Amino acid sequence: MIVVSLLRFFWKRPHLLTIIQRYEAANGRRAQLRRQRVVRAIEDVLGRQRIGGSGAERHLLAAFLLGMARAAILEHAPGDRPQTVARRLVETFLHGVGSKVRAQRGAA
Repeated sequence: MIVVSLLRFFWKRPHLLTIIQRYEAANGRRAQLRRQRVVRAIEDVLGRQRIGGSGAERHLLAAFLLGMARAAILEHAPGDRPQTVARRLVETFLHGVGSKVRAQRGAA
């Protein structure tokens, strides 16, 4: 739900994401604290779902998920829909890049 909410909000407003990224780069510590709050919220969700161990590992995974969402917002294909991309993104996050390839090979 976090990923689909992010994608839905920024999907037709990628310029806002660009502004946020510029703000983060230009405003140092203050922007870093705001970003840490977002990452911490994602860490909490991962923790409730028992994903990613604890501490530094979960923090890095939360940052990865947020980065993947940002990339999807900026790089999606013209015909893509937020829900579909969110599903693929979470699948990749949870099971790895080759997960569908491995599943198809196992079925063959």
